[in-house]
Amino acid sequence: MKKTKKFNSKFKIITLLTLFLSILGVIFTANYFSTALYMGVELNYKTLEHFKEVEIYVVSLAKTQNINSAIVISKDYEDINASGYIWQIGDYYHIVYNIYETENESKLVKENLEKQNIECNTIKIKLSGFVINEEVSTEEHNIIQESVNSFFYSYRIMKDASVGKETNVYDDNTINEKLKNLKNKVETLVKKFNDTFKTTVNNKIITLCEYLADELESIMLTSSKNIDLKYHAIEILDIYKNMSIEFS
Repeated sequence: MKKTKKFNSKFKIITLLTLFLSILGVIFTANYFSTALYMGVELNYKTLEHFKEVEIYVVSLAKTQNINSAIVISKDYEDINASGYIWQIGDYYHIVYNIYETENESKLVKENLEKQNIECNTIKIKLSGFVINEEVSTEEHNIIQESVNSFFYSYRIMKDASVGKETNVYDDNTINEKLKNLKNKVETLVKKFNDTFKTTVNNKIITLCEYLADELESIMLTSSKNIDLKYHAIEILDIYKNMSIEFS
């Protein structure tokens, strides 16, 4: 009987100790999660960061308040290798020579055009910042970040191809290879996006995918003419602009 009583006492002590450690574990875990949430430590999910406002510089050759007039005027500038893109700014439709990411680059282009007696103006445009304020997993967050960043990546590849064509640095085969690689990259991204968010009911994420499809369509060129490269590079920024307005 004594042995049994002694065994039971040990068992009770071990049981109480285990229970005590379990309680400490629960308290520690609860404190960790509440501290992590308070400090913004990433667990399984995170809220998307804001996408910052972006400045771009438009070199405008002419402007009109009538879209039909803008279409006619744009054809007058084909001989100087202008993009011919029509970009609406306020109440005016601007015939765009090209768009640049830095003010210095736009000024150099403007000065070069003026030396050829071509009148033009440089206009700074701010593309709105925006946020897709939803809790998503880290993987989903990264895909959305990559998708948003792809617009400027595509623009830069197209612009690089355009400059290479204009300066004879790239031949048509090199340009076509660049466009093919870009198309494959965005195509893969669109598929990954669709596979990841195939069950989503979030309107902003659905809309983002639609804009990605527009981006993909704009880079599926059948021609490597410089005017087409410029035109579709600007079109990508225009798609981004419309997206940022819708999401802001």
